[in-house]
Amino acid sequence: MEHSVAQLEAAARAGELTFRAHHEVREIRGRDRVESAVVFDNRSQEESTLKVDAVLTFLGFKPDLGPMKDWGLELEGNRVVVDRLMRTNLPGVFALGDMVDYEGKLDLIATGFAEAAVAVSQAVRLVDPTARINPGHSTNLKIFKDAQTKQRP
Repeated sequence: MEHSVAQLEAAARAGELTFRAHHEVREIRGRDRVESAVVFDNRSQEESTLKVDAVLTFLGFKPDLGPMKDWGLELEGNRVVVDRLMRTNLPGVFALGDMVDYEGKLDLIATGFAEAAVAVSQAVRLVDPTARINPGHSTNLKIFKDAQTKQRP
């Protein structure tokens, strides 16, 4: 949102924060709490580790489709129509989150995360038809198993 970006830039100019454009979080580290985050600069291809106390995500703004309105996507109002696999009417193009519409759509951040998992799984399968599209359960991930093992006497 334009106003939020202006506030962010003003806070950076005032020295209240450091703004890192073109960066993404690669890893969050810590033992009993968040201690650091590994970030990746998409321009220089460099990683750096930042000491942090918390990681906050800000998701859920209502988007403006902007130039996507001219892509030939099927629209309903200001939303892209998708099927239950997050596929649009254009082959190989997936959409999710606040920008999509389908029967039963719930405008919740949690729904957007689930839609992302569905879209990514389907896109992977499109690129590699032999790929496994069931990612498993998060409680089966190594990080959780290691934590459970350490807690046992």
